[in-house]
Amino acid sequence: MKKLIIAAVVALTSFGASAECWVVGDIAGTAYFKGDGYKETPDAYSGKIMINIDGESASIASSGLVTGGMEYFSPSPRIVLGFSLDKSKPVFEVWSINEDKVTLAKSVSGWGGLDSTKAMVGNVLGKC
Repeated sequence: MKKLIIAAVVALTSFGASAECWVVGDIAGTAYFKGDGYKETPDAYSGKIMINIDGESASIASSGLVTGGMEYFSPSPRIVLGFSLDKSKPVFEVWSINEDKVTLAKSVSGWGGLDSTKAMVGNVLGKC
C-alpha cells in the first residue's frame, strides 16, 4: 500500500512539473531608446516566438529575435526571466504568459544608442 501511495505522489508531482511551450506573436508596445533621447517610441517584434518552460529551465526561440548570449530560467510555471551573459552589456527580460496574452518587460544597457527599456504585449497564438 505504501508503494502505491508513493507512486501516486511521484506521478502527480511529475505531472505538475511537465513542460509547456507556447507560440506567441503580434508583440507590440512602447520603447524608450537612448539614441532617441529616451522619447516614447512604438516598437514591435515581427514573426512568431516560442516560449518553452520545463520546470526551472526555459528558452525563447525565434528566427527574428536575437536571443544569443542570454540565459533563461523559470521561477514559476508561466514566468520566464532572462539575463545577458555579458556583464558589460546587461540585458534583463521578464516574460509572462497569461491565458491569451504574453507580456514582456525588457531593459538594455551598455549598447550605446540601443540602451533602452521596453514594455510590450502580444497574443498567445497556441501551443508548440
